[in-house]
Amino acid sequence: MPALTKYGSATVGGTLVAIGAVGLWETWAAVREADAGGPPPPPPPASTASRTTGWTLAAGVVYGLQPDALFVVVPALALPTRAAAAAYMLCFLVGTVGAMGGYAAAIGAASRAVADATRSARAVGRLSAAASVVALAVGGAILASAAGVGLPWVSFATACAH
Repeated sequence: MPALTKYGSATVGGTLVAIGAVGLWETWAAVREADAGGPPPPPPPASTASRTTGWTLAAGVVYGLQPDALFVVVPALALPTRAAAAAYMLCFLVGTVGAMGGYAAAIGAASRAVADATRSARAVGRLSAAASVVALAVGGAILASAAGVGLPWVSFATACAH
């Protein structure tokens, strides 16, 4: 189990680092395009949106397969019938997906509000860059922790999460 936890954490950390790096790259490319004075880039094709959705889903699955996530199954094992266990898992699934969808919708609405209020792609770019830096920092901390580097605030945050 410790090896599974170590490699699971490393996978989650690596995923977050990749998400942060891609976000910074996209932000840099958008700012560079804006600085060049060229026309605004066309909206991405639908295939890009579905690809982004697929990668987002994959990141969620990677995080959901983390050994720590198995603890949410334990209450289902204690229920008296399979139907009750299935109902528990279904409610957990719907609640989790609903909460994550709500977070994503709130972040999207905030980004749109900033873009509409400022009429500036730079403001949205700053938001994207900030989120990417946070993803890089959290992913790097998780990777360091998985590699055995003792970071006191990561240990504290992990203990609080459990």
